[in-house]
Amino acid sequence: MIDSRGGLDTLGLDGMVKSSVLQFESWWTHLYNDTSAFDSYKPAYNPTYLSLSASSSANELSRLSRLPPGFRQLARAGKIATDILDVLSNIVSYGESTKAIDITYNGSGNTTPDGSSNSMRDGPRQSPRIRTHVHIPSPAVLRAKKRHHDFWQACSCLLVSGPHFEKYLVFALLLFASTAFAPGDNGRRYLACSHTAFRTPRACLTRELPLYELSDDLSWVSPPHGVGSAPTDQNQRPVKETMQECLFWMWLVLIDSWRATDGDESREAQKLQDMLGRKFGPYAEWESVGAVLGRFFCTEDMICSLGNCWGGSGPK
Repeated sequence: MIDSRGGLDTLGLDGMVKSSVLQFESWWTHLYNDTSAFDSYKPAYNPTYLSLSASSSANELSRLSRLPPGFRQLARAGKIATDILDVLSNIVSYGESTKAIDITYNGSGNTTPDGSSNSMRDGPRQSPRIRTHVHIPSPAVLRAKKRHHDFWQACSCLLVSGPHFEKYLVFALLLFASTAFAPGDNGRRYLACSHTAFRTPRACLTRELPLYELSDDLSWVSPPHGVGSAPTDQNQRPVKETMQECLFWMWLVLIDSWRATDGDESREAQKLQDMLGRKFGPYAEWESVGAVLGRFFCTEDMICSLGNCWGGSGPK
């Protein structure tokens, strides 16, 4: 039908129809492990990776320094493609330009801001007071926005079919950003109906993470093209350990996303948490959970939610 109208590029509305069709079809292929009907519009998967040297620009080094240590190590080791680094940097920038604002309702029904804070540790909330997050746009903080017709144009690993570490990471980042930056106290539950993050990416992670083993993914064994020489046995192990921690973090984000939208009694979250305990053993105890959260992205809401369910001693 689309070909009979001249192809995707002729669908009109300044490319919006093309974007909608591509995005719906891409998520469909991921969700049902189907082949794409628009492969001719998509390039071959050919990622680029960071190659640090003495001549690396100050901008590259500064961008790396702002990332959480776990992501920073994987980027330096050539395990995260540069387009994913752009996403990580944007999440950092967006978080820096987001403020938590207290608003108190007065008797007239109007609201008055009581100030702002980057900390969520303000004790129990009083009923007349609400706390909400607002995004403060700042050209100095956020990089110039790029326009993409589909998600794979932003992260080319989404072109890959089958199990893939970076693809799962991008899915987890979609979930994290959606929960971390949802507006207001009920924003995360409102986003439960979002096709973008809480349908296909979460469904794919829920289905595939329990079956995924890092040892089955050979992408870490040899460096990608352009990264440099192969790592020695001495420095290969810590990189693999960090990849394992990152995989563990993806599980935590997935579990938190289910509780964010379905509540603390989410059956899917509890089932995944039980699987996590069996899959990672002692590694899934709360002390390790806290350490992993400190090496990757997390929010105080995420820490509190996971901590309540872990009970501080391990999965229930």
